Amino acid sequence: MLGLRAAAQLFQNAKSSPACGQLLTTSSAHYLQMASKSTQGAKLRTPKGFNKLLAVNMGFGVDQHGQDATEAAVRAVKHAMESTALPGVLSMVPGGHDKVKIKCKIGVPDSATVDVEAVKKAFYYGHVDVKCVPGGLRTHSGIIYPQSGDPESKEDVEADTSGDETDPVDPGHKARDEMFAAVASIRVGY
Repeated sequence: MLGLRAAAQLFQNAKSSPACGQLLTTSSAHYLQMASKSTQGAKLRTPKGFNKLLAVNMGFGVDQHGQDATEAAVRAVKHAMESTALPGVLSMVPGGHDKVKIKCKIGVPDSATVDVEAVKKAFYYGHVDVKCVPGGLRTHSGIIYPQSGDPESKEDVEADTSGDETDPVDPGHKARDEMFAAVASIRVGY
């Protein structure tokens, strides 16, 4: 969903656009005018390489079994996109969908292992730039489930896993019930 400031900026741009002017109803125009007045003096920040920033959305994704940072990252991207529809906004992009620019930043445990090309495939259109950084959350599911990707454990696993989240992620790691959670920020513009 568009933030209040972005909606106000879109309203300012849309008032002078014949195509977008048709999209505005009396009711929506009233609310967008209110948003425009309440954000006067606000500064819009445009990402490097963008002419205009049109939307920002957040997504959350989890790989419950298998300790796969890529799977968590892809799910975070899909979550952000599932709740976003920008048909009117994208029609304002000179050149249409082919000229859309997308910057995606994902915080995820074990970020260096993320397959960036797999994450890019989750986007439907646009020139996509993906950056993965250490972040997200590494925690426990409470069950080792090899059928879903958890490594099998040949030894007993201690019930107290409170300190395991800070241990390195490696094949010899004792806690095999780890979950990786990722958070994605997606910025759309041109």
